[in-house]
Amino acid sequence: MTDPFSDNVNVRVIGLSFAVAEALKGNVSNETVEVMGVISAGYILLHAAYRGFRSRHGNITMSTMFDSLIFDGLATALIPTVITRYVSRITRSMLRDISGTPDQMRTWGPTVTALFALLLTYQRIDIEVANFMNETVRKLY
Repeated sequence: MTDPFSDNVNVRVIGLSFAVAEALKGNVSNETVEVMGVISAGYILLHAAYRGFRSRHGNITMSTMFDSLIFDGLATALIPTVITRYVSRITRSMLRDISGTPDQMRTWGPTVTALFALLLTYQRIDIEVANFMNETVRKLY
């Protein structure tokens, strides 16, 4: 049985809205950033609940829910958000040092660069977090 939260790219992108919100900070309202955070947190919680209910033919399994919370906390929220934050900051710093950079480039350049970095890394992050969990946490249960 497939996992619609992980296997469907369109749904998976919803979970990455923490990182997208981090990339858009300063270019959109604080309310928009907060809503994106709520959406991402909802994705993480719903994915954990789905996996818990699906496991063992409908019985809630706490270890499955716990596993999903750890995985999504790292692969969906923490690591992609850190990547977008630092790519955005580095790009912003570089553009500030270049004289004659157009204002639109200074405003949206860091955002576009951070989103592009997210696009290039999110699948690899999933693989590495799964490998990390297989070697550490998943050995405990």
